[in-house]
Amino acid sequence: MKYVQWSLNLYLFLTLSGPLLHAAEIITTPLSNTHSSVVDNRSSLAGMPISANPADPGSNGTLKSYPDNDGPSLFEPTAGQFRSFNGFAGNVALDPTFNASLDASVTEIEKASLLGLPRNETNGGFILQRAKIGGHLIQRSIDFKFGSVIPLPSEDENDTALLNPSAYYRSEPYLSGDETHESKGYYFSPHANTVYATQPGTIRITWRKAVSETSVPADAADASKWVYDQGKYFRLLEKTYTTSGTPIKSPQKIYWNAAGYQGPPVQLSASFIPEIKVVFNASVPETVSDGIIKEMEGLTTGEPSNLVYNKTLWRESDALFALNATGRVFVELLGELNSEGNRQHLGFEIVDIMKSSNPRDVNILIGEKVTVSDEDTGLDETSLYASYIAQGNDASGGFIKTVSRSADSKPEYYATNETLHYNDVQIIWHREGTLNIKWPFLHIRYRFNWPSDPADFSHYIRPAAGDKNEAKLTAVNIPHESNAVVEYQDPLDQQRAYLDGDLKFYTYLDSSQPQHRCLLSYNNNGVVSFERVFSWFEPHLNSGDLARSTQSMTVKVPARELGIWSAPPTHSSLESGLVAYWNFNEETELQKGSAFADLVGVYDGQPKGSKAIALEEGKSGFGRSIVLDPDKQQYVKIIGGSVDGLSFADGSMTLSSWFQVDGFNTKWQALIAQGEGSNWRLHRHKQTESLSFAGGNADTEQIASGLGSNVEDQLWHHVVAVADQANGTKLYIDGELVASNSSHSVLSSSKRRMRIGSNPNKANRFWNGAIDDIALWDRALTNDEISQLYAGDEGKQLLEFLKPREGVAQQMFGFAQVDSEGIATMATELDNDFLTDPLSGGPLLYQGLIAHVGERLTPPAQANLATGPYDYMAGFILPESSDRYDPSAYLNPDSAGMESASMGAIIPVNINPNNESIKVVWYRPSQANIPDIYWPAVEAHYTIQWPALSSEIIMARGDGSGDLDAYESKGTIYRQPDDSIAGYNPNEEHALIIGGRAYALRDDLNVDLLQADASTPYTSDPYVLVKYTAMDGRPAMSVFHVSREKPDQGILFDYVVEAGGMLQAPMPLPYLPVPISD
Repeated sequence: MKYVQWSLNLYLFLTLSGPLLHAAEIITTPLSNTHSSVVDNRSSLAGMPISANPADPGSNGTLKSYPDNDGPSLFEPTAGQFRSFNGFAGNVALDPTFNASLDASVTEIEKASLLGLPRNETNGGFILQRAKIGGHLIQRSIDFKFGSVIPLPSEDENDTALLNPSAYYRSEPYLSGDETHESKGYYFSPHANTVYATQPGTIRITWRKAVSETSVPADAADASKWVYDQGKYFRLLEKTYTTSGTPIKSPQKIYWNAAGYQGPPVQLSASFIPEIKVVFNASVPETVSDGIIKEMEGLTTGEPSNLVYNKTLWRESDALFALNATGRVFVELLGELNSEGNRQHLGFEIVDIMKSSNPRDVNILIGEKVTVSDEDTGLDETSLYASYIAQGNDASGGFIKTVSRSADSKPEYYATNETLHYNDVQIIWHREGTLNIKWPFLHIRYRFNWPSDPADFSHYIRPAAGDKNEAKLTAVNIPHESNAVVEYQDPLDQQRAYLDGDLKFYTYLDSSQPQHRCLLSYNNNGVVSFERVFSWFEPHLNSGDLARSTQSMTVKVPARELGIWSAPPTHSSLESGLVAYWNFNEETELQKGSAFADLVGVYDGQPKGSKAIALEEGKSGFGRSIVLDPDKQQYVKIIGGSVDGLSFADGSMTLSSWFQVDGFNTKWQALIAQGEGSNWRLHRHKQTESLSFAGGNADTEQIASGLGSNVEDQLWHHVVAVADQANGTKLYIDGELVASNSSHSVLSSSKRRMRIGSNPNKANRFWNGAIDDIALWDRALTNDEISQLYAGDEGKQLLEFLKPREGVAQQMFGFAQVDSEGIATMATELDNDFLTDPLSGGPLLYQGLIAHVGERLTPPAQANLATGPYDYMAGFILPESSDRYDPSAYLNPDSAGMESASMGAIIPVNINPNNESIKVVWYRPSQANIPDIYWPAVEAHYTIQWPALSSEIIMARGDGSGDLDAYESKGTIYRQPDDSIAGYNPNEEHALIIGGRAYALRDDLNVDLLQADASTPYTSDPYVLVKYTAMDGRPAMSVFHVSREKPDQGILFDYVVEAGGMLQAPMPLPYLPVPISD
C-alpha cells in the first residue's frame, strides 16, 4: 500500500457564493484594497457592514453606509463586494453515514473505503491522506509612481467619458483656505502647467471645471461639490490616488556635503539653469529645527559661534548642497523668466539624499585603465565621469596618471603606483542626468597591485654587473619618438631602474635585490600606452645550474603581494643538497616524450634503445616507472647540465631509488652509474642476487649487500647508496644498513654522462626491470632521513616531501597583506621556482631542450614569443655556451640590431663533449606594441646532438647525397678546422659538391666519443654539412650522415664487373683531377 501526501497551492480567481463542501471553511481575502484608508477589518468573518441597521444580515452596525456615512470611507459600497474572490481550503471529509468500528483485521484500503476517503483501489491502491488547496494572495494597486505626471480626469462628475479633459477642467487643482499643493502630497508646476506625484501614499486632488454653471445649482451649499468664485459656481470633483515610492525615472544621488561632510557638491551652472524648485515632503522637509553647526572657518569677529545649517537641500551659486535629512525629493529645473512671470520648464530630476556613501572595493592592476569594476558588469562607462579623491602617502608622484586622448574627449585614468591603505585612492564616479548635470553615481575605493601572472610583464634578464655603468652595457634601446617615462618602480634600497637621456633603459640588480618591477609609459604621437617590466637577476644562471645557485629556494622578493611566486616549500631536511630528481611522471613537454624531466634541477634525461622505453604503473601510489629491456639495449642518458655535474668530484653524495628486478642475466648489470674507476656506480654484485655500490673508496671500491639481501624476486625494493667523503660508503636495502666501508670516499670527475639502467664505461650491462623515484644529493643523508624515504613497505615518494604549503606566498620586503584597519604586515621569503613552472605566460627558463646539428634554433613553442615585425626574432647566445655554432650565420642582436639579426640564424655545427649546452636568451617585443623595443625575456638551454634521423651518404653506393635542391646546390661544404674559435668542424670527410650533389671522400679520420680519450680529443662524428641560403633569405644547413658501406642492404665496396671491361673509380673520383702530376 502506498500513501500519498499532496500539497497543492492553487491561486484561483473565482466567483463563488456559498459553501463548497460540507467540510470546507470559507475565508475571505481582499484581492485589492480601495483607494481610501483601510481602518476596518475587511477580512472579518462577520463581513463588512453594508447597512446602518444593525439588524440587517451581515452587519454589526459599526459603520454607516453611504450616503449617511461619517466615518473614514466616503464611497458607496459595491453590491456583492466580497463575491469577486474567495480563498478556500479543503480537507478530507469522512463519510457521514459511517458508523462502524475499525479493527486490526481491516486492511488499509478497506478502511479508506469505509471512511469514504479519496482513493484508487487498482494497481495496488493509493490513499489520499491530506491535501491543501489555495493560498493567501494580496495585492495593492497603485495609480502613479513617484515623479509621474498626474493627468486630468478622463471622465466628468457623472463618470461620463470626456473627449477633451483639458477643455473641461482647469490644469491647476483647486485649493481651499490655506491649503498648498505640496501639503496635499503633489506638486503643481506653473512653469510646466502640470501636476506631479511627489509624496508616496494616498493623496486627494480636487479638480475644478473650467466653465461655470449658468444657474445656481440646487445643492450649491455643498462645499464638496461647488465653489463660488467671482459670482459664479464651478463644479468640483475630488479624486483619490495612490502614489508609489518607486520612481518614474532612475533617481540621482546626492550625499551630505556641508558642515564637514565629504560628499561632492553637484554643479549647476547659474547661467544655464538660473533657478530650481525643490519639492519637499514629509520625509524631507525644507528645514529642520535641530540643524548641524556650521564650520568655524570664515566667521568674523562678532559673529555667533553656534550658527547652524537648518536646510536640507539648497543651492548656493553654482552648487547644490545637502544636509540634515535623508529621503527622496522632486527637483524641477527652471530656465529664464517668460512674459507670464513663470520660468521655462527645463525638466526634472528625482533626487535621493544620502548621508554618506558606502564604497565598493575594486582591484586594478598597475598599468591598467581605472574602471568602475574589476569584472565585466556590462555598465556603459562612457557615460561616467570621475571626481578624484586622493588620500594617504602620494609622495612618489601620484597613484593615477590622467590621459586625454583628444581635446574634446573625456580624460582616462591609469593606475601607476601601488596602494598601501584602503583609502589611498577613492573615486566618486558621476553620471550625466538631465541637462548634462553630473550626479554622484558610484563611490569606489581602489587597490592598485602588480599583476600575479608572468605573462603580464615584459621580462628583462639581468646579468651580474659591478656597477650601474656596467649594467647599462646591456640596456634596451627606447625609440625617441616613444617619449618614454619611468612612471613607477619598486621602492627598494635605492633607485634600480634608469632611463637615461639617450633613452637607454636598464636596471641594475645584484644579489641583495634580485628582482625589480617597473612601469613605463609611452606617448607616441598622442597614443599613450603602458608597459610593465619585470627584471630578474640570477648570476648563477651562467653555470647552467639554477637549482644550485646561491639564490636556491629562498629568493627575496622586493614587492608587495607578489603572487607571481609559488608558495614556499615545506623546508623538509630532504630538500637540503637535493641536486636531481626523476619520478618519470612528468615528461618534458617540449620534447613530446623524448626526455624525462628533472623535477628540481637541470639534469633532464633522454631515453635510448632500439625501441621506446615503456612507462608502466610502478609501485602502488608512485605513478609511472620506466621498464627497461636489456634485449633492446634500453637506458636513460642524462643530457641536461654539465658533464661533470653529477660526478660529485672531491665531495659526498647520496643516491636513492626504488627498483624491481625481472631477472639478472649478466654480471654487474647497472642500476644507476656515473662510470668506472673512482666514479660511483650501483649495480648487481658479480653474478649474485644482491647489489653492490662503488663510491670512490681508497682501498676497496665495492661494498656488497650481505647474505639474505636477495632482490631478484620481482618485488619492489628501496635502495640508498651513500658516499661520505669523511666516513666512507654505506648501502641500505629497504631501510636497513646491509653493507658499509669506513675508508674515505674519494670521488673524481668524469667525462661521461650519468646513465640510468646502464654503465657509461662498460658496454652491455643493461638493467632488466623497473626503476622509479631516483634522487641524488650532494651530501650524505642521515639514518633518519633514509628511514623517512623508505617509510616501511608502503614507501613514500620524495615528491611528498617537496610539496609546497597551502596558499600563495607574499614577499620579503615592503608591506604585505593589509588588514581591515589598513595595517600592513611583513611577509616571508619566497622561492624562484616560477622560472621553470608552466605558467600561463610560459616559463622564463627552459632547460633540457635538444638542438640538432644543422638545424636552426628556435624559441621554445610554449614561451609564447611573438615575433613582432619579423619572421624570426633573433636570440642572443650567452658567452658561457658551447661555441659549436656557425659564427657566420649568427648575428648578435645587441650589436647588429634586431632588424639585421633577424636575417641570421643560430645553427649548431658540432658537439663539444666538455660543453654540450648552448644557452640562448630570446627576445619578446614590447607588450605595449611600441616599435623597436625588444626585451631579453626567456632563457633556453639546449643540448647539442647529432640528428638520429638524417639523409645519408653511403660512399660505396657512389651517388653521394642524391640531387640537392636549387638552394642547396648553390651552397658550400661547411668547414672550420680551428678548435680554438667558434664553429669548429674540420670536415674530416673531405666532402665536396660536384654536379649538384655532395660527396664524402673519407670516413676514417673522425675521432668520435667512443674513440676519444685524454690524449686524443673528440673532433666530430661522420656527417657532411651543406651550408646554403634558404628561400627566406636566411642561413640554413642540410646534414648527411656518412657511411662507408651498408652491408645489410648489400651496398659494399665489392663490385661485380664483367671481365675485360674498363674499371671506373668510385664516385666522385672520376670528376677529380689526377692526384699525381707529370
